[in-house]
Amino acid sequence: EAGDDARLFDGSLRYDAEVASGQLDVARFRGDTSMRANVSGSLAYVDGKARVSRRLGRAFGLVALPGHPDVTVYLENREVGRTDEDGYLLLPRLNPYQENRIRIRPEDLPITAEIGAEELVAVPYERAGVAIGFDVRTQRTALATLTDGTGAPLPAGLTLASEDGATLAQVADDGLAYVKGTAAGPVVLTSTGPAFSCPLPALSDQPMQQLGTLRCTGARP
Repeated sequence: EAGDDARLFDGSLRYDAEVASGQLDVARFRGDTSMRANVSGSLAYVDGKARVSRRLGRAFGLVALPGHPDVTVYLENREVGRTDEDGYLLLPRLNPYQENRIRIRPEDLPITAEIGAEELVAVPYERAGVAIGFDVRTQRTALATLTDGTGAPLPAGLTLASEDGATLAQVADDGLAYVKGTAAGPVVLTSTGPAFSCPLPALSDQPMQQLGTLRCTGARP
């Protein structure tokens, strides 16, 4: 109401943040002023992780990409946010008892990352949360020159592997081997026919690490 003798004023201010919503209401009538403020939000606990959010709705989920921050997440092909500094993103307002398709943008992952699937389907219960964990492993690569006990290069075409098969080495000419694997610590690579055993140091996260010359044990046939 406007004019020289305005007696009524009524206004509201609302702000929606990522983790909560707030509203301030102000009213003035005949010299009396009243104010009311409220803040609403939710606290979710999924798979041992606590996160705050706006209203969660009927169901919610927690996207888990540990160690991979700032990865874009899509819900039903609609961008809904990015993972936080720890690699997590809380997804409110999922549909309970229905398939919710969650996808990540693989281009946001480091070049050394190897992902099992870029899209997962989550089916939460009513008024419950579900963990949405993407299988992302760091693929470490390196170059090394592999020799036998006498210092001679291992034969070209030889393949060596760790006991669990997570790390492999393929030998080319002059003993030069391309190594790749997901193991972070040192491992031992072995081959069959001819049999060699090569201790491999821990691989870094940097692509194509240079390991130099590594001496293996075993006799040529």
